[in-house]
This record gives sequence, structure tokens and C-alpha cells, in this order.
Amino acid sequence: MDCKNIFFKFANNQFLLIRKYILLVDNTFNNEAELTDNFALFEWLQTQSKYKKISYYIINKHNVQYKQIATKYPHNIIPVEHGMLDWPLLRKMVRAKFWLDSFQVISAFDPDAIIRKGKITTVYTQHGINYFKPGFLGNIAISPKYFNKIIFSNTTERELFKKYYGYNDKNAVIAGLSRWDLMKKHPQEKIIFAYFTSRAYLNQGRRAQLTQSKYYKNIIAFLSSRKMKVFLHKNNIKLYVGMHHEMTKCKQIKKQMLSEVNLIEDKDIGNIKQKASMLITDFSSMCFDFMIKDKPVIFFRVDAGDSLCKLHPDSAENDINVEKKNNELYNIFYTAEDVVDSIEKYVKNNFQLEKEYIAKNEKFFTYRENIRQHLIENLLSSPKNVSNVLPGIKMNSSGVRYCLLNFLPFCEYKRIGGRKQWKIFGFPIFKIRRMANGITTKYYVLGFPIMKVSRKLW
Repeated sequence: MDCKNIFFKFANNQFLLIRKYILLVDNTFNNEAELTDNFALFEWLQTQSKYKKISYYIINKHNVQYKQIATKYPHNIIPVEHGMLDWPLLRKMVRAKFWLDSFQVISAFDPDAIIRKGKITTVYTQHGINYFKPGFLGNIAISPKYFNKIIFSNTTERELFKKYYGYNDKNAVIAGLSRWDLMKKHPQEKIIFAYFTSRAYLNQGRRAQLTQSKYYKNIIAFLSSRKMKVFLHKNNIKLYVGMHHEMTKCKQIKKQMLSEVNLIEDKDIGNIKQKASMLITDFSSMCFDFMIKDKPVIFFRVDAGDSLCKLHPDSAENDINVEKKNNELYNIFYTAEDVVDSIEKYVKNNFQLEKEYIAKNEKFFTYRENIRQHLIENLLSSPKNVSNVLPGIKMNSSGVRYCLLNFLPFCEYKRIGGRKQWKIFGFPIFKIRRMANGITTKYYVLGFPIMKVSRKLW
């Protein structure tokens, strides 16, 4: 146990500390990451007098946007190293009331001291709606182990998390994504944005199969369409292309698929989304950024039914699940020719979405304006933490010992499966291991084992 953990545990037990800070964080793992989710919420909080002095934004000090953001908000920025629990952050955390996280950053830390006592309400605000990819909903980093509450856009999305993780209605806050407030309904520029998501079956050592995939063939057919190029040029429309960063890591993809297009880097995607009049995507959750403003979305199923999908279970599950959503969506096409025809239709109609599709959009979202205001108001009015104890820890005799030992800042308790251990100043006191036929306890002095006791259960 290092001095940072001792400091945090000691401060966490001080009853006189007034918790008032709101800490917000986006992706701190990628130095090129686009910062538009909780940063959009942070900027709104900075315009509200009652939140201005108590809201802080956590950012990777190596992020390409760090200097610009730190210059604009010099007193409310907390710089950190990737995955590090640095002192500037610790000093604010011991007085934090809310931790708002869009990218599961908290999972990079040991969450015991942060969550266990329930003094900080940890909130997963999301960076995209988990609507098309149920395979992602096996991710423990967005489970109740790390978060007390989660922000949803509607009741449909809430039911998915209740099914996969056991979140209940008290854990749920209905609002939406903060960045939606930044989206423009009627952009001045004529821009079309095409964005394609990642494919696990092409990511994991199977690059040689890229050129045989439907993913590759259909995207190439679309981007190289002479009919589309002539039409866009004639109407003075720009086409920008983005692709998930896991795919653009491949030199083959950049060279063969994206060499002759206006390729957008991750950090610029937010800016292009705001300016674009229409989106073309396979099944990126980015579609909801456009649908909330009734801007046309074309779903191009580039690899529907491709046998290569079966090489990866998540890809196969996503392929099946996406097709099940067809009745809830619109403008679904399977060939580049049909996509180009649909583009022409919307351009000639000045990018106006049909009324029946607008009705579907309205049904999906609970709030479509002032998302950030609704988020904060609904969060503050929601019930307090449902549980202050991490899953798997019960208040039996072991739980009592756990509470007594963890009251002291230099003590530490851990439980992994059938193993339990207690430490003082980083040295183990005793370890308990439960097996099928009995329990074994080892006792230590200054970290050295001195005695072993075994007890049979029958």
C-alpha cells in the first residue's frame, strides 16, 4: 500500500470533510481522443454560477487539446498521467460528491477506497448509446462494481442495462448525452459525413482476409463511385470519411481504402458532426447525434451476412442484433448503389427528413433539448446510492472484521473469489482460503508466514 492510498483512506474517514466537488472525465487513455462528452457538460457547468467553482475537468496532460483547454479554464482543470491517481486529483477526490465518467476511467484505478464507503457517487455518463452492440454489454468496467448510477437516453436503453448488469430504476438517470446540445439542426455548410465502425474479426491477426471481406468491398465500392463523385462535385458538397481508430491502425486500410478521401482524425470528429447535414454509417451509435436533430441518417450494412463475421462471437452477435433493429430504424441499404441513390434524393430535397422518420426519432428520445440541464437536475434529484458495499462483501462476521480494519487508514482488506486477506502498512496479517473440503488460514508477522491452520468442513 503506497502513501497515496494511505492518504486517501485516512481522508475518506474524516467526517468533517464537506463533499461538494463535481469531477468530470472523458477518455484519458488516448492522447488523440476527442473530448466532447463530459467536457461539453463541464463547459455548461462553468456558465452556471452555483457550479462554476465546484466543477473540475480531469484531462490527460499529454492530450493534444490540453494546452488549449488549460488556458481557457486555468483554475478548473486537473491534469493527470494515463491511468495514474496523481496528487492533484486525490486532493479533489477526498472532497468530491460526484464522479462523472464517460469512458470508464475509474476502472483503471483500484476502486475500493473510492466506491466502497459510498461517499462519492460515481456516474457513468456514456460516450455512445449501447443500442446495436450487445457484445459490449459484457464489459465489467460499466457494471455496478464501478458505478452507482448511469445516464440513459430513454427507457429502452435502461432495460438493456437492467438485463445485462442488474441496474435498477434507482440507479438510472434519464437524460441523454451532453454533446447533443452542441449539435446544429440546420448546418450552413453542405457536408456529408461517412463513418464506419470497427470489426473484431478483422482486427485480431486476420488482416490478410481484409480484401475478401464484404466490409472492404462495399466501402471501396461506395468511396470510389464515379456517379457519387460527379454528383457531389456538381452540387458543391464535401464528403468527409471517418473510421474507428482500431481500423485506421492498419496501414493496409489507410493505403487501399482511405488514401483518396478526406479522412477525419478522432479529435476532429465532433467538429465535423456539428457541421454535417447527413450521416452515412454501418451501425455507429453516432447516428443518434444526427437523429436527435432530425438530420438524415443512411445505414449502410457493409458486411451483413458475411461469413467472416462468424470468426468472432461478438461480431456474429452484433450482425444478428443489428438486423433485429430494422423496424425501429430507417434508410437501411445493403449496396453502394442504393446508398448513392439515397444521397441524391436527400441532396435534392435539401436534406429534409421524412415526417414518418421524424416521428420515430421523437419516440426514441426522452429529451431533445437542454440535455445538460436535465442531466444535472435529474441526477441531483435521484435517490442516493443504493448500496455502499461492493458486490460480494456481506455483513457477516468477516464483514464486521472488514469494516473495523478498514476504518484505519493503514489497513487494507481484499477479497478475490474464495480468498481473503488483511494487511497493515502493506504487510499481510492473515490470509484465508476457502476450498471445496475445508478452510485454510495463514498467519503472518511482518509479512512472513508463522502458522498455518486448516479446518475441514465435514
